[in-house]
Amino acid sequence: MDQRLDDLDPELARALELLERRATASADTIDAGRVAANVLARLRQPEVVAVPLWRRPALRVAAAIAVLVIGAVVATIAVRPSPGEFAAALPVAAEGSLDSLEASAAESLLAAVDQVQVEAASGPGAPTLEDLTESELLALLQAMESTEGTDL
Repeated sequence: MDQRLDDLDPELARALELLERRATASADTIDAGRVAANVLARLRQPEVVAVPLWRRPALRVAAAIAVLVIGAVVATIAVRPSPGEFAAALPVAAEGSLDSLEASAAESLLAAVDQVQVEAASGPGAPTLEDLTESELLALLQAMESTEGTDL
């Protein structure tokens, strides 16, 4: 090796000699048996397989629950009647024209109907008389009494 180093640049030859001395010193400190035992132990360990995100059971369960909840919400929205259908269920049946009502009677009737429609739109089911407050019942009774006094 010394013969080949003589042909090289002196600085490069010195660097190669230093590298060879370090390699020899390191080789003396390495325990080959310990390295082999560590390699064998590593090879005997079970292989860790990365499970893709979509194959994890907890994520599958969460996705199934999300699909069920979204389906239930969509079905509830599709089945629930619109607020306009509640107005048809009101106990006001006019046999004639509403034009024959006095202005105050017509306004009170419209106010009562609007109030019931607003309550029905915000409630979960069809409104009943039990759902109305005392003031709403009074307004509805006054509207009905004012319509009974006039000819329909």
